Amino acid sequence: MSGAFVAASILQDLGFQAAEPGLKYDWYLHADGLRLEVTEGVNRYFAPSLNFVGKFSNVRTMQFLDFSINQNTTSREEALALIGYYLRELPVDQRPAWVADALKLKAHLPWMRKHQSENPIDLRHQHGAQIMRTPGRSLELYYIDGRPDGMLTAELFNWTGHVLMAPRTQIAVALARTEASYAGIYLLLGEFEGQP
Repeated sequence: MSGAFVAASILQDLGFQAAEPGLKYDWYLHADGLRLEVTEGVNRYFAPSLNFVGKFSNVRTMQFLDFSINQNTTSREEALALIGYYLRELPVDQRPAWVADALKLKAHLPWMRKHQSENPIDLRHQHGAQIMRTPGRSLELYYIDGRPDGMLTAELFNWTGHVLMAPRTQIAVALARTEASYAGIYLLLGEFEGQP
């Protein structure tokens, strides 16, 4: 059985839907705060892979997801174990039920096998998972009023924090926004008599 067939079969079993033609992703799962989109393509090592991108959010947290699994994986257990591994940090009471079952397949993770390297980074040339270890970060800036010198929000992917920045003239408007009610650190920057 080919790896691509195994992957498609697993996605269907987990409740993923095939996307309509013309969308930027091939499969998707949108349920209970979890939004995952899957594209069939290549990973950063140019191996055929399923690339998962999405986010989980609830009233307490937001978590961005970005991982890939090799399409040449012919073991159903290994593919399920990999998907479960990447979703293991979702809140237990809000993750899909199949994640708990996938986590029980931990022994099928490539780096858990005795004959393979214990180091997940070395797996990039082995058959199985391709772990995305990128030193860079993605930052999303949203200019609320469309101007770079106005009010803005910022989010760093794979980080639950949130930044709200506003000029002093818009502080009342900024404090009325939902983000201002979150727990956090508030900084007021400016000058007083020419000194920062």
